[in-house]
Amino acid sequence: MLINSCITDIQKRNSYTRKSGRFAVRPCCYSNNSIKTFDNSIIIKKNSNGDTLYFHKTNNNFSNEYLKISKNTSFKGIPLTSKKLYSEFLKEYKKAYGTIPLEDTVASVINTGVELAHGREKQIFKIPKMPEYLIGYLYDNPHDKKDKINETPLVFCEYNFGQPFATNGSDIIIKKYIAGEPHLVSDFLQVINYITKNDKVTREMALEYSDKLRLIKAFPQDAYNDLAKQLEYLYENNQPIDSVNSSNLLVDYENKKFNLIDVLDSLNKYKPFADKHKGQEKDRISVYDMITLLIDMKFQPYYLDQLNANEQQEIITISKDIINKCINATIPTKLSKKDDLMCAFFKYLISIFPDLNENFVKRYPECKALYKDELNF
Repeated sequence: MLINSCITDIQKRNSYTRKSGRFAVRPCCYSNNSIKTFDNSIIIKKNSNGDTLYFHKTNNNFSNEYLKISKNTSFKGIPLTSKKLYSEFLKEYKKAYGTIPLEDTVASVINTGVELAHGREKQIFKIPKMPEYLIGYLYDNPHDKKDKINETPLVFCEYNFGQPFATNGSDIIIKKYIAGEPHLVSDFLQVINYITKNDKVTREMALEYSDKLRLIKAFPQDAYNDLAKQLEYLYENNQPIDSVNSSNLLVDYENKKFNLIDVLDSLNKYKPFADKHKGQEKDRISVYDMITLLIDMKFQPYYLDQLNANEQQEIITISKDIINKCINATIPTKLSKKDDLMCAFFKYLISIFPDLNENFVKRYPECKALYKDELNF
């Protein structure tokens, strides 16, 4: 009865919200018209426009008990749940490590393992014999690495942004692997260090930056459209992003895809800024955030300084193409067309991180002026 009434309502209007203690409904991408169950979900494709809906029992992964039906079909795949991910992880762990306590293996990996990546907040390690999973060690939460690791509620269910599905409650998180390499210059912290201390980057950094732009220029428009949808999903879920750090974007060159990661890392540092800018929430993610993630508008002039005239012109031409793809991708989304809040956030970061200075943002206007015709939307 509930499903039939939902189908009728979705045919009447694009979306609506209704209180319910039984189901939460999200869009999904599934190809047939029959009802299927996955992990306590009901999958159904049943409306006049051919939209696919899934009905998922509300649980701790959802902050509100509500029923929402949406015509938007951009969120693809079966919804993730922390219970499912943790269960699958434990099965794989048992195959790989038998009866060795998980906490012992995690401590060993952190003490002697190979680091995959590092940033201001954490180090990331691969788990030997378990390539689909990663361990994160949080610098600011020192604790006993052998504390019991348990399932933790998954913050986002439709996309894998590297959000943890298990933790020891302090300094250890476990999450699914995401394909791709850090965008632009691989050691972004070293770039920041050079710019803030020397007001320049090295030619090697500029060449790596240039190579990465050449590669993503060849990505199809669909890749940019997908990234815009990821950003819109975060926008709709009131989640800020840190477009300052291009390493928060992984580029899957094999599949020509962009993957956002570590979106939750921005919450703690963003909250005081968000409180100060209440009323501007509609501008919290903009097309400028997307462009800055891809070409790093605040630092691009530093890279151009290290290139010869022909190289500079090539990178500017490539950047114009990338900007146009970003603009086209964001046209059907709700993303803001303003950069005021993003620029204010850049300056806010200078106030909270002692190793940053005005060199960090001073050349952004220079880059923006370089693309004034493209950005005239």
